[in-house]
Amino acid sequence: MRFGWLTLAHSPSGDADYAQIRDLVEQACFAETVGFDGIWLTEHNFTGESVYCDPIPFASVVAARTSRIRIGFAVIQLALRHPIRLAIELALLDNLSNGRLDVGVGHGTNYNEYEFVGYGLRSDDTARGPRRRSCTTASSTSFACPSSVPDRSSGRTRRSGGACHPPGRCANAAASARRS
Repeated sequence: MRFGWLTLAHSPSGDADYAQIRDLVEQACFAETVGFDGIWLTEHNFTGESVYCDPIPFASVVAARTSRIRIGFAVIQLALRHPIRLAIELALLDNLSNGRLDVGVGHGTNYNEYEFVGYGLRSDDTARGPRRRSCTTASSTSFACPSSVPDRSSGRTRRSGGACHPPGRCANAAASARRS
């Protein structure tokens, strides 16, 4: 059995946020000291429920201050994040934490988190599935790669169907994989 520490990053006022954030970092250090296996961070935007809103930068501080405890997200709201940017941020955080990252993803729990970012969505149970799908795959232009990418070294453009391939990167990756 493993035990995790769930942070509840509530603050009575904006003036108290700094002290609350410091306290949460100390809680993470304490959880590691007394033997907890993981610390779990939440993501709540625009609700006043979280002093750090975005758990990824906060997790970076926890990773820097601890050495053993796993760092997890309960949950990261995929509909509010660009998938490539999220992958980059999580990969960096996993490296900074020396492989101690656990990622939970989901749709969140508060109806107004989507409304406040302009999606006009409510996460009520009657329409959660279709709306979540439409939000995460919003439109063909939201996260789509262009059909051509400039080759910065020669000024030419390389086309590869609908996928983005910076020139040379895929070929180098394939060659590296064959050598392994």
